[in-house]
Amino acid sequence: MEHDSAKNVYAAVADLIKTLGAAGHHRIATVLKHRMYKVGWTSSSELLEELAKVLKNFLSETEPALDDQSIEKAQHILRTIETELRE
Repeated sequence: MEHDSAKNVYAAVADLIKTLGAAGHHRIATVLKHRMYKVGWTSSSELLEELAKVLKNFLSETEPALDDQSIEKAQHILRTIETELRE
């Protein structure tokens, strides 16, 4: 059974997808949307690990071009995922 924090991650990623799309970062928004809604995962931890990997790669490649709000949202999601995976 998923924890509330995992559900919060999903809501936060959905919000980040909208934010990134509106800011013109369509590639990463599409990748995140695909991972969230199109790929069948065997467990929630598998999805969380994949979301973390995608976000880490994206931030390392484009962080200077992102607005502060998007960076903060992505970093918060990563911290939450890391906490969830440790539990």
